[in-house]
Amino acid sequence: MSTPYRAYLSHESLASRIAPWLGLVAVIAALAWAFIVGRNAQAAGELWERNEVARETKEFCTGLRFQEHDSDYARCVSGLDELRRKQKERDAWM
Repeated sequence: MSTPYRAYLSHESLASRIAPWLGLVAVIAALAWAFIVGRNAQAAGELWERNEVARETKEFCTGLRFQEHDSDYARCVSGLDELRRKQKERDAWM
């Protein structure tokens, strides 16, 4: 065997040993990326929902002519929160 051919065989052997590890690293990196993107999307969705609920609550209670710093407004908000909590409980049972 000539020296260049031996060098080619040793290079091929090294590449065949590294390839599975590179594939594994790529899969792990893709899973980590998907996990991070998923967490960020979930957090953004939760923030949007909280903001939307707060907007709906304010719109509903001020629509009933309650002032934001009034005790009747606080009761309105509390009542809506209680209704939403009970609805989530009902949805969890279905």
